[in-house]
Amino acid sequence: MASHGQDETARLKANLDDQLQRLLTQLDDLEELREELEDDEYEEVRVDTLEQLEELQVQMDNFSKGNATLVSQLGAMRLAIEATIKSEARTPEIIRMFAAKQAPSLRQRFRDLKEGAKLGRVSERAFQGQATEICMALRKLGEDLTEEEAAVLRAHDSTAGRFTEASAEVGEAIMGVASAQVAAAATSSHTA
Repeated sequence: MASHGQDETARLKANLDDQLQRLLTQLDDLEELREELEDDEYEEVRVDTLEQLEELQVQMDNFSKGNATLVSQLGAMRLAIEATIKSEARTPEIIRMFAAKQAPSLRQRFRDLKEGAKLGRVSERAFQGQATEICMALRKLGEDLTEEEAAVLRAHDSTAGRFTEASAEVGEAIMGVASAQVAAAATSSHTA
């Protein structure tokens, strides 16, 4: 019976991860098609996707409260969702790397952005936005920042401050709902 609970936990974590990847892919696809969509259509789909991310965040917060062994695994995913919902992290590729704790990949993306900006392939605005996202993600992962990365964050201090804010009230509400869902799932699996 003990392994059954572990199996349920593993399946639930995999399901949450699949949902996160689907929603991030949806945001990525939306950004790619932005020029082809009307502004109101783009906003409607983006708002709908962000609402789905908020619902996923509630599930993940509740789940991690009920299962301490997954707190660190789900923590990065929750932070990525929070950043996306708050529209502080807009680049799905960067969000994916952050959620997967891929600091080397984030640093490589930063180097590629610098090169693209230097060669004129990336606008200054796009460079600043994505560079800030990358540096905030690195900092949130606990990485030691290079002087150049730290300078990017100093230049965008207000953005970095918003990225690290936590919403305790939302987190507590989310945790309550998720705990109830996990308990209900456990009860239904034991009766089945």
